[in-house]
Amino acid sequence: MGNDLTVPEKILSCALELDRDKGTFTAEDLVVRCWERFPDTFGLQGYAGKYPDSNRILTNIMGMKGLRGKGWLKKVGEKRYRVTEVGRQAIQAGPESSGPGSIRRAASLTRETASVVGRLVGARAFDKHRLQQELTFGDLCAFWNISPRSNAQQLNVAVKEAEAAVGAAEELLAAEGSAALLLPGTTIQVTKNDLAMVRTLQRHLLEAFEAELDVIRGRSDERIPR
Repeated sequence: MGNDLTVPEKILSCALELDRDKGTFTAEDLVVRCWERFPDTFGLQGYAGKYPDSNRILTNIMGMKGLRGKGWLKKVGEKRYRVTEVGRQAIQAGPESSGPGSIRRAASLTRETASVVGRLVGARAFDKHRLQQELTFGDLCAFWNISPRSNAQQLNVAVKEAEAAVGAAEELLAAEGSAALLLPGTTIQVTKNDLAMVRTLQRHLLEAFEAELDVIRGRSDERIPR
């Protein structure tokens, strides 16, 4: 990759390198990598060999025409990003290949389902699992929207709610034949790989925190007949 790439594609290629190296990365990481790889394109005018033109890179990330607007980058934390499946396909297929059909607005998902899916893929547990970092019971609680004081019914509902939401999103992706879903009312884009990772993470949490979850399972709501 080199001179044949557009400015956004050059930035995306650097983002992919960082994604492979670090998992998630900051805007500053991306500025430095772009300048190191393409100093003629991203060097500060008159000082290209000494300093990056961070403004040029950042303006190509933000906005409807930027990498985030194209669906190539996804914000996953405070000033942290990762490359989406749409972005990977764009760089593999060639210049400006992610056409209007690559992302679908998930309008047919209910607001509640979209909210659950957004919470799952935006959870700290999701990002830590992707980076193979150690998870805590607090991460599990935030992922399923429960607490250590929840009861058996609340746990059961939370897990089934997550499974149902992921299933609905998977069915919509398959029906639309698109690379990603844009959750209604948000800027969150969800891919097939994201949903598969949520399922893997759910299984891992159920196994890794079996003892803690058994405590919750043994806590019945007295208002519910045994």
